[in-house]
Amino acid sequence: MATYYFWDEIEDNVVREYDENNNTIANYTTEPTLYGSVISQDRGGEQRYFQFDGLGNTTELTDELENVTDTRRYSAFGETTSSSGTTSTSCQFGGRWGYYTSNLLSPTTIRRRTLSLANGRWQSADPLSNNSTPTDYRFVQGNPLTRFDPSGLIDFGIPWEDLWRPLPVLLPVGIHKPGPCKLHFVAGHYELPKYLQLVQWLDELILDAGNVTGCGNWFGAISCESETLMNGYPEGSILPGFKGTPEKCGCDEAVDRMKKAFHFARMLATKLCIRRKKYNDNGCSENYQCGEGFSFCTSVQLVFRCDEDMLALMKNKQCPKNESGDVVIYRGAIEPRFQKMCGDIPGQDTVVNTWQCPNPGDTTVVDF
Repeated sequence: MATYYFWDEIEDNVVREYDENNNTIANYTTEPTLYGSVISQDRGGEQRYFQFDGLGNTTELTDELENVTDTRRYSAFGETTSSSGTTSTSCQFGGRWGYYTSNLLSPTTIRRRTLSLANGRWQSADPLSNNSTPTDYRFVQGNPLTRFDPSGLIDFGIPWEDLWRPLPVLLPVGIHKPGPCKLHFVAGHYELPKYLQLVQWLDELILDAGNVTGCGNWFGAISCESETLMNGYPEGSILPGFKGTPEKCGCDEAVDRMKKAFHFARMLATKLCIRRKKYNDNGCSENYQCGEGFSFCTSVQLVFRCDEDMLALMKNKQCPKNESGDVVIYRGAIEPRFQKMCGDIPGQDTVVNTWQCPNPGDTTVVDF
């Protein structure tokens, strides 16, 4: 019998399973967050509650009386090593984060990709990467005990809650109010004196008096010196959860980081916009408050500022000249939406996207 799924586009979660006749097989209750933590399932009228270990793996299922009905244990990469009980569930390895496994022998679906538990590797390359190297198939950089990848695109370190922790406020300027939020990325080869010009711009950015929400302006850097640059600013000015570029920063790495930055911004915009609007404005508790009082994002704007090297790479696929002075052409694919990220003029802000947040009580699905 074929199984079909109802997908919550806002939370990016499976919330219902049904058959070809639209008969419900199972319903899942999840927490109101992106990749929301699954709480319980109702399968054939049988209610079960999920219990997890520190890595988010389902280790026990309990009934309404808190009796343990099923147990499971796993290897580091998710193979079931022991189990007891007869309850069927698709939330097993990584079940808390929505990793989906239909049975013991099948691979695990993690949204954009499928993971082979036997090999601990993705069955397809990173869709945001053009490198086509073996590392594109590595799951969580080979560190399943310290990292998660709930989207199938970007992995995060433990604890996963860091992505949803209370967001820092740089300038506590009285009671904040609803307003636009901005996510900024700077990208390119920033060395002196260009570095000093960038620092001046960032200083002005994070002290922007127009920031009425307390939810930005935040920035992230895509550069060979990005970690050094970002470490020079207080935590409250950095995009929450965004990591600097490693020392290796050739054309392949630069394009990959630009694509991942866009996806990261979409995730953060979802958090700032839809999650808050859907669940906080109706009086529910808020676990990623940014700003004081009745403040929230009415929109989230994504802005890139690229230097001439990054603009030439993203728009024309031209890498910086090599040691011989020859122009190197990037051979990978750059989709049109990514080609436009740097605009047409280096050193100027390019608005890549503006996501309008729903009004309070509006359950309209917004395309992020």
